[in-house]
Amino acid sequence: MAGVDLTMGLVALGVFAVAYSLYGGLRAVALTDIIQVILLVMGA
Repeated sequence: MAGVDLTMGLVALGVFAVAYSLYGGLRAVALTDIIQVILLVMGA
């Protein structure tokens, strides 16, 4: 998929998620959860 190795893609996404959570704190995690709920409700 797009020429990216699966393992490297997963590692990159994991590093991004950890950095985003550390930088934004609880507010960033809560905002991400709200966006996910909205997308899940719209998709149902």
